[in-house]
Amino acid sequence: MVLLSYTIRQTIDAQLSTMLAEQVDQAQSGLDALILSQKTINSLHRNNADIEKYVLLDLCYVKSVKL
Repeated sequence: MVLLSYTIRQTIDAQLSTMLAEQVDQAQSGLDALILSQKTINSLHRNNADIEKYVLLDLCYVKSVKL
C-alpha cells in the first residue's frame, strides 16, 4: 500500500508538473503577443505623428502659395 501511494504521488506530481509547464508556456505566449501588440501600437503612433506633421507642412505650403 505504501508503494502504491508513492507511485500515485509520483504520477500526480508528474501531471502537475506537466500542467504547470503548459501554463507557463501559455503565459509566455501571451506576454509575447502583448509585446508585439505594444510595438505595433507604438509604430502606429509614430506613423500618425508623421502624417500630422506632413499635413501641417502641406497646409502651410498651400497657404503660402495662395498669398
